[in-house]
Amino acid sequence: MTLLRPGVAWVVHDYRRNGIDFAGSIAARQGRQTIRDIDVRLIGVDRDPTSEDVWFRITNNGRDPISLATFIASSGSTKLSPWQYNPVVKNIGSNMWTVTNLLWQTPHKLPAGRPLQVRLVFVDVATGERVSVSFSTLS
Repeated sequence: MTLLRPGVAWVVHDYRRNGIDFAGSIAARQGRQTIRDIDVRLIGVDRDPTSEDVWFRITNNGRDPISLATFIASSGSTKLSPWQYNPVVKNIGSNMWTVTNLLWQTPHKLPAGRPLQVRLVFVDVATGERVSVSFSTLS
């Protein structure tokens, strides 16, 4: 990690993971679904030999906070195991948005070019209503 101090605070200028430029390792992807008051945009995918890291922008245009209840992914017949998420997705307030990544572990390296199927299920914290969005993208 390279830090710069242009003023009072330090900022991340560059970040490498396993010797590879992290930002450069994220392949841009496009996709968008808006269901009820939840808008989810697919931003990109980062593939690792044993994981799939998918980036989203999630916007809650509703009156009540929402929470990510489950995040499911598969590639062909291979089911991926939910692994990591940013805790902010458990409380996205009314008229708020966040950019976050969701990470799934894979049992083995996935073949290149096989579509990744992703389903996110959100719950309205006040009413308990569930909303599901799905994406299919190349990993």
